[in-house]
Amino acid sequence: MSDLLGLFPTPVVRKKWNNSENHNSVMKDLFYKLEKTFPMQNKDLTNYYTSYNININKMLIEHDEMQPFVNFLSESLLELNKFMNFDGTKNFKIRDMWFAINRLNSYHETHTHSPAIWSGVYYVQADENDAPLNLYSPTTSDNHWANNIVSEFNDFTTNQAVLKPETGMLNIFPGWLKHSVGQQQADKDRIAISFNVV
Repeated sequence: MSDLLGLFPTPVVRKKWNNSENHNSVMKDLFYKLEKTFPMQNKDLTNYYTSYNININKMLIEHDEMQPFVNFLSESLLELNKFMNFDGTKNFKIRDMWFAINRLNSYHETHTHSPAIWSGVYYVQADENDAPLNLYSPTTSDNHWANNIVSEFNDFTTNQAVLKPETGMLNIFPGWLKHSVGQQQADKDRIAISFNVV
């Protein structure tokens, strides 16, 4: 075999917050309280609630209940930026943060978070049977390998990665990476926090 180069890999970080159990409960209580105070206006979204673009009384990141998670996320981002050899003079900041509650049959279509440098999701309440996070390959999404010639997909030929959710798990990926949330098949709440970093 000649030298095989895996060029232009996409960085995706998965990190478990080991000190998450008590903080998750506090954040979950906050989210349910905010949902009751600021209900969704769109009746078509009865099985899905998100604080994104809802005019709540203050930004989610400003709530005291969020500070332990914000600290964990900030430390994780510093570690990632250092690994990426990013310019240490650049002052990265969490621009947006919102929570989403996926209920039975809800999902989120394919999208990106450009021009964010990083984006991601943290699971406050979820397990492997809940709706997955789907990531789509930037190298194959527009020019994918023909399915009928691939006997078993690998990192070079697959056009999608499916990441199962897990309570306490943080996922960070580039803001330009196409992603979606699969349909929630279980009749229970899948609760997540999403964010953008610029």
